[in-house]
Amino acid sequence: MALRKSAGGEQDPELAGRIAETEALLAVIKAHADNDMKTFGAFIEDSASSSSGHDPQLSLDVTLGSLAAARSCLKGIELAAAAMPRVKKTLKCDVTSCALMLHASLSALLINVDADAGNLSGSRQGARVMGDRAEIQRAADDLLASLRVTP
Repeated sequence: MALRKSAGGEQDPELAGRIAETEALLAVIKAHADNDMKTFGAFIEDSASSSSGHDPQLSLDVTLGSLAAARSCLKGIELAAAAMPRVKKTLKCDVTSCALMLHASLSALLINVDADAGNLSGSRQGARVMGDRAEIQRAADDLLASLRVTP
């Protein structure tokens, strides 16, 4: 909304592109939430019915789903940072607040990755997941820090 308000009646193609990209990302984030409900439900159901531990494929699905959702949150923070120069001064705090909420969601998702990656023990995939997790967290932290100092 801050982007739309900043655009006003102007026909700024770059800002219009950022608005479209942001709106498309909302649909992606919603799809991640829907997928999380399905995969986590299957994961819980499997653990309740199995005495031998978690199904490795379900563990991987849950972990990769959380990682993908965290990447989408990072994309939202990147969009906020890229749009900031075109946002009206009075609306910059709204963009920063949105980025902060996305960062909080990203951090919560990465807590899930940390917990779920333990079920991927002994696999190279687990090491790759944790490497990706660290990179996403670092990039999000850096972007958020830059947004908080943007005048």
